[in-house]
Amino acid sequence: MTMEKIIELLAVADAYFGKPQTDESRKAISTVWAKSDLRTAPDDIAEQAFYDVIQHCKWQDKLLPDWLERIQKIQGERLMTERCMHSHRKLQKMLKARAERKLLKE
Repeated sequence: MTMEKIIELLAVADAYFGKPQTDESRKAISTVWAKSDLRTAPDDIAEQAFYDVIQHCKWQDKLLPDWLERIQKIQGERLMTERCMHSHRKLQKMLKARAERKLLKE
């Protein structure tokens, strides 16, 4: 996740919780977020997870753990979907080859 996206979502969190941060506090929070597993998450997944989580989050301190959990869930779902699609394509190729062999025998 890019630092620009982290700063953007941090501002959204501040506005949502109605708790503006001091420059020092904002720097500390953005540093914690940047050093967390967020840095390896793609921007689109991180942003989707952020908006999924923030509407259910009651405490700003709980946002990061819930957010990371949601990111992992989305990444797991995408990985599972990719694997299913790969298996489907592989099966389609096998069935096509089988049908072609059957036609050649006739």
